[in-house]
Amino acid sequence: MRPTTINEISNKVSFVPLLTSSKRPVPSKSYNRKHVLTHKQKKKYEKSLQLYQVNREKYEKDARNEKITILAYWSFVDPYMEQLSENCGSCWMTNDRNFEHAADAIIFDNTRTSTARKLHDMPDFDSRNLDSQYWIWWPRESAAKGMNRKTIFREIKDENNWDGCMNLTVSYRQDSDVIRPFGTIDRVLEDQPQDLHGQDLMDFILKIKTEEKHTAWMVSDCDQTSAALTRWEYANRLIDEGLKLDGYGKCFNRIVNSWKGDNFLAHYKFYLAFENAFHCTDYISEKFWRNALSSLNVPIVFGPVKEDVEKVAPKGSFIFAEDFETPKDLVDYLDFLDSNDTAYLEYHKWRVEADFQHKDFIQHRNG
Repeated sequence: MRPTTINEISNKVSFVPLLTSSKRPVPSKSYNRKHVLTHKQKKKYEKSLQLYQVNREKYEKDARNEKITILAYWSFVDPYMEQLSENCGSCWMTNDRNFEHAADAIIFDNTRTSTARKLHDMPDFDSRNLDSQYWIWWPRESAAKGMNRKTIFREIKDENNWDGCMNLTVSYRQDSDVIRPFGTIDRVLEDQPQDLHGQDLMDFILKIKTEEKHTAWMVSDCDQTSAALTRWEYANRLIDEGLKLDGYGKCFNRIVNSWKGDNFLAHYKFYLAFENAFHCTDYISEKFWRNALSSLNVPIVFGPVKEDVEKVAPKGSFIFAEDFETPKDLVDYLDFLDSNDTAYLEYHKWRVEADFQHKDFIQHRNG
């Protein structure tokens, strides 16, 4: 079944609106999204739709026999269609459900299954394209956070067969069919100043650090999982032992957005890359990559298994909390590094070394 044409899409009727979250009015496949938007949201929607139309025309003109179309089934309400990079096979990615039967693959984000089930916003099982389409399961969050989520997939297929509907997995796990990490060394190197190299980069790192800014932590999940509670308790033990910590996020009643303009985290020497899952295989999130390494911090890692971190992290780039017998031992070591520039910069040496050999991974798309 061929997808609708660009002329139909331009009528703003045939684009099927999508589920975003339970906070929005109950959507359905006939729900007119524009009637419930603020003026600002309507402007954003119109802009997204215009870009969609432009890219849809490019899609229609793409005559490659191997053209691949991927549908993100639960995604943003605002329409999009974009062509991925050559490293990703130049595939086309969209959230337009008119492609539900024609797409080569459909990706299901497990963070939205609970809401989807409540709103009966599920795919078409009865007339599923079994001949030429893959269904791909994307566990975006750690298994610890999603282990209690229920989905109608299990009920439709087999109560004891979670995998019954899916053909492939895409996730942070190294044993996934498609590995989609939260970050890579290549991405971190792209984020650091491109005009500084060698000792100039080391000097810059020291220059932007300030004496009063020791360790930072942004956290808004204090107890939603057992591991989140464990990390919160461990962080408080560090504070009791004298850790000079500046806390941000809901847990500290100090909400900030560090990704607009100057990244204030770069002024700190250390960052608590504490995960909300404990020893969850391969789960190393943006806390490690974006909040710490890309912000020119040294991450203090708590949650992952050390060997999992060593498989993907730059050598000598992080401090592993479990290596220390007591919280006081860790705090004392951080204070030593804080007072010794030479020792501290040992954790940044990897940034100036060029002997890395990495795989090219799909970059984490925020959405």
